[in-house]
Amino acid sequence: MFDGWGTPGYQLLVTACQQGSDHHSEYERTGRLPSLERAIGLFESVLATAHHIDIRAAASNGLGTALWSRYERSGRPADLDAAVDLFRSAIGLFPHERAAMLPAFHANLCGVLQLRWLRTRSEDDLTGALTAARASLAATSDGDPLRASRLNNLGNVLLSVHGQRHDSAALTEAVDVLRRAVGCAAPGTDIHTWVRSNLAETLCHRCATEDYRDVELLHEADRLAREVLHTTPRGHPLTPRFRSNLALVLLHRFRAEGHWQGLAEAATLSRRALAATPKGHPNAAERRTTLAEIDRAAVLQRLGVDATALSRPGALDALFGGDAEDPVGGGRTGRGPRGPRLRLRFALRGLVRVHERAVLAVPQGHRLHPAVLQLLGGVHALKYAVLGDRAAGAAAAECFRRVAVDPTAPVRDRLHAARRWAMTALDTAGDTAGDAAGDTAGDAAGLEPFALAVALLPRAASQQISRAQRERHLAEASGLACDAAASAVRLGRPERALQLLEQGRGVLLGQALDAQTELSGLRAHHPDLADRYVELSTALDRPPGPGFSSAQALLTTATAPLQSEDRYALAKDLEALLDEVRSRPGFADFLKPPQVEDCCRRDRPSSPSSW
Repeated sequence: MFDGWGTPGYQLLVTACQQGSDHHSEYERTGRLPSLERAIGLFESVLATAHHIDIRAAASNGLGTALWSRYERSGRPADLDAAVDLFRSAIGLFPHERAAMLPAFHANLCGVLQLRWLRTRSEDDLTGALTAARASLAATSDGDPLRASRLNNLGNVLLSVHGQRHDSAALTEAVDVLRRAVGCAAPGTDIHTWVRSNLAETLCHRCATEDYRDVELLHEADRLAREVLHTTPRGHPLTPRFRSNLALVLLHRFRAEGHWQGLAEAATLSRRALAATPKGHPNAAERRTTLAEIDRAAVLQRLGVDATALSRPGALDALFGGDAEDPVGGGRTGRGPRGPRLRLRFALRGLVRVHERAVLAVPQGHRLHPAVLQLLGGVHALKYAVLGDRAAGAAAAECFRRVAVDPTAPVRDRLHAARRWAMTALDTAGDTAGDAAGDTAGDAAGLEPFALAVALLPRAASQQISRAQRERHLAEASGLACDAAASAVRLGRPERALQLLEQGRGVLLGQALDAQTELSGLRAHHPDLADRYVELSTALDRPPGPGFSSAQALLTTATAPLQSEDRYALAKDLEALLDEVRSRPGFADFLKPPQVEDCCRRDRPSSPSSW
């Protein structure tokens, strides 16, 4: 078909695109699947025949948006992948011009890439979403009615960046961006509603990251989330999302302030949100996880157990006044089902089922999978601690092990899980063998996860984040290397203990000392690589900037503040450089953890910060 501008063929295809958009809008109003399928069919027919660049761009964008809607309904990854390709294709049609629709194409690409990141945790998807969000916002003027929506997109991506990299600067900027979005959104519009809901969620995360020191952030989040829910008409498609967001706010308020009534309200809201969420919906995993956390908090509150003490030794004594010799309750449960230990057993069984359902709802590779597995492991650990259930102890160790060895999980999650795996393995293996043999069995079972945790320490202090954040991350692992070395010594492996101590010694100081020692050898053989290493390291040593966004000046003076986004880009360049250095003959171990023989030859200063 000839579709030159103004021809009958052009007008016919334009009409077909408009009809496709109308059918998609009808689907969004009514939720009727046939309307969505008609929209998809029309856009596909246009793409099969159109040659005009504007029509192909409009049809690609329309089909991508329709497939995005179908993914949100069915959860089919192929629809989401196709939508990503279609939006990129629409953008690629205008490589050298600023078409009016380009900001919308970038905004849509941002949305689907972020949605795919929720499933894949791909760093490329997250970086692509951030780039697309910025491109869309940069092309949107201050007075444009869509500016609030574009700011909302950027705020959401920054929140995801915080979740992926544990970068507090990204979270701080997300709050600032979403506040700006609220300020420029017209009251009474859908975007004004969405932005306030997203701001409420982001405020919760910021308060939790700061250990709930500023509860006024939670009070603001509570107010925003209630306003959104109360002004949303009944039956609105986003009502389940707004209920789940308010439930999350109330859960955080319970953690910060102990409001029992708020927790009960959170449970009701969360169950209603989950009941209204279709099977396969991309947000079903998050909503089931939120409900599991609420149920967990409620059960632990009734039992008088601190959630942070799930795997802490002595939990049984704390619960039952030191009556630990009767862990299963035979003879001490009291009369009938009202006996405290029998009630405890029933409560823990129910809690395990809730978390098992949550794990099943969160597929492997989803960003929440490691967190949900750790929650299930914590419940199993509590069941083992207070009831002496060895099967529960083994199940806890397995949950922690799965997170610790998952290469796609965030490093801090893996480190935390490896340490809990080690401690649980020490306890359960020791109980099984008994007495001295039990101690040996426990040390043998715990050495592997301890070694993994120690090996992850340098990555927890990656130069992708500021020095202050690296210090906080290492403080969380205080004593780890000593615990690992102690197990190795008890097993009669002093050389392994020495290696673990050397790996875990003052990581930040060790990074600097190792670089100084090994750089001279690199400079003698590959001076260009040595110069590049010094250049990148010097840039990474710059003081942290006040925010996250790139300043577009990566290698400047040694005193210029370094924004978090620039730091991340420089750290990735440094990682690539290290791979190149290690590919050269004689440098395979450049800046890698030392071998036992190296430890025995060296006598270097050390720092106690991570021992």
